[in-house]
Amino acid sequence: MKQGEPHIGEEHHLLLKDGTPVSVLRLSGQDAERSRLWLRERINEGYEKLSSRSRRLRFVSPPHHLAPWQLDHLSDLDPERSSIWVARDDGPLQPVGVGLARCMRLTELEDTAEVALTVLDDYQGKGMGRIFLDLMMGYGRKHGLRLLLGYVLPENAPMLHLFSSAGARAPIDEGGLLRVELPLQ
Repeated sequence: MKQGEPHIGEEHHLLLKDGTPVSVLRLSGQDAERSRLWLRERINEGYEKLSSRSRRLRFVSPPHHLAPWQLDHLSDLDPERSSIWVARDDGPLQPVGVGLARCMRLTELEDTAEVALTVLDDYQGKGMGRIFLDLMMGYGRKHGLRLLLGYVLPENAPMLHLFSSAGARAPIDEGGLLRVELPLQ
């Protein structure tokens, strides 16, 4: 492990639909401070690459730049409550970030976690979202979760389709956002 790099809990080497090789790293809570600093940099870099449409679909009311408190929240590596996956393109050029997924166990419902994922524009529609969701579902089952929750804008048809294809219940309108519930059998 190079200095400043995070502690990796798992690593998967996969191919996207178009044949792009990707590595998906699940960050562990070990050495959380070093991992958090590395992750904050990756999140900030990725956010700057997102189109305004992608920012809106993921963050609803996105700022021009992420504030320090937002980076703190998004890079929370509490090993008791969260798991974070980072994907990178391992093609012939220098590795490039692809996206990030978070699974955060809710404190009020121990068997439920809120999930969120972001895929950079150049990689959308290539299966990365499905890879992230499958990894979060497997992780959830392994760690005793019963339900994954996601909050999606009604116009985010690709994300709604992704959840639906994985077995989610019909979305519940919560006044501008749809709550998607994905039971884990």
